[in-house]
Amino acid sequence: MKCSTAPNRAGRAATASLVIAAACVIAVLGVFTNPCAIAQPGGHVGNEPDRSRGFLPDPDAPFADYSGAWPVRANRGGEDPIQGIVTRWDVRVSRVMPRVTGDLFLPDDRDIADHAAIDPEGTTTLMLEGPRGRVFREGSARETRRKGFGLGPSRHAGPEASLVFRFASGVLVAPESKVESPGLMIQRTWFAYYDPIDGDADTDEPGEEDTADAVRAWGVVLVMPGLYGTPEPTIDVLVRRLRESGLGVLRMLSQPSRFTERTRLDLDPGAIEQGVDRAVSILGDRVGECALSAQAAWWFLESQRPDLAGVPKVVLGTSGGAMILPTVVAREPDRYAAGVLVAGAADLWLIARRSAYVNDARSIEVRVNGRVIEGEEAGAIDWRRFDRLYLERAALDPFHTARALHGKPTLMLHGSADAAVPAPLGDVLWERLGRPERWVYATGHEGLIIEMLSHETQKIIEWIRSAVGRS
Repeated sequence: MKCSTAPNRAGRAATASLVIAAACVIAVLGVFTNPCAIAQPGGHVGNEPDRSRGFLPDPDAPFADYSGAWPVRANRGGEDPIQGIVTRWDVRVSRVMPRVTGDLFLPDDRDIADHAAIDPEGTTTLMLEGPRGRVFREGSARETRRKGFGLGPSRHAGPEASLVFRFASGVLVAPESKVESPGLMIQRTWFAYYDPIDGDADTDEPGEEDTADAVRAWGVVLVMPGLYGTPEPTIDVLVRRLRESGLGVLRMLSQPSRFTERTRLDLDPGAIEQGVDRAVSILGDRVGECALSAQAAWWFLESQRPDLAGVPKVVLGTSGGAMILPTVVAREPDRYAAGVLVAGAADLWLIARRSAYVNDARSIEVRVNGRVIEGEEAGAIDWRRFDRLYLERAALDPFHTARALHGKPTLMLHGSADAAVPAPLGDVLWERLGRPERWVYATGHEGLIIEMLSHETQKIIEWIRSAVGRS
């Protein structure tokens, strides 16, 4: 096996600060505005969308055709639905620990195994995730005894998950000289499946040996968290509450490992379309990998648990997870009976430039004529034109894949003062979705994700029951 630890020559393929690691940097704050819910049933306008802060995309623009926009991974044809390999990991999910990658991220046995599975002939050089990527490793009992924000799933989600596994895919990178082998940039996405549990059981302090009671799932919810898998304490409680209601939970532990990898985008005001194409490539690859990994996760889960094949499937995303949700559904629209988006938005380019947490994420560095640009600096470039061209070409952006949810029961939870996932862009997504049922709260990102999601979980479960016909 050949391995490269040099900075990714593929331009670190990717990562667009598809919204902002932040979706979470905040769980530690505990300072919320006083939330006030404003219900907006489907078709009812309620408070009109806020268009007062900067230019916004036209919510009535035509939808792009995304059928031919999906990424194709190494050694896979475009017709192959599973664009990678899935490997079971025999570990307790409460022992799983995240790790942020750096320039000298060295491979372990799992990295080598993933490379060999994608390239069994050994004709490529392994290229691991670059700085600010996110991978998972097994921690010791001591390391995982005290878990919290940024430290992975804990036992507060209830008895241990039944399955833990990862999806791995690769992108071939042309060699820089005739004597070099092609590079294989791998990326991974980790998942866990939790069976339902008896809601009346006394499991407030589940032990490491606990397993789920034999409760048959009446449905399965794919839960996609904010960036970096955060805020884990909130997601743990959400998972547990869903399980206690009789639902199985397929949990994406974090977005794909290159989703937040640091990358650089050089823009030339005289050749703006080249920069647009690069932005489309970065963001499309990131959100596309999310959809590929979710598809593979469902395939693997149903191959291991045939009893789950016929039950309704629902997808629930928070923050970064809500922004990728339309594209995940677009990959397999017939799989999902309903969708729940908490702090979602459309136009990934504008989200990345306008989020209050863009400087915390630092996953995409924009330079104009070699100079670092923060946000939408006046005079640096024609940002309105850039965004218009971006949306014309970015078929996998939720601005276009929102169409996949038309006709499906869809619920949005929206913070009218959200600055991390800019509220006006949340309004745009709502309109692109066809103005489905929406619960609006006079609060910011932290209040919506950490406080209101916890308060409204039972209402969300009741909504899911109604959406899939179990009320």
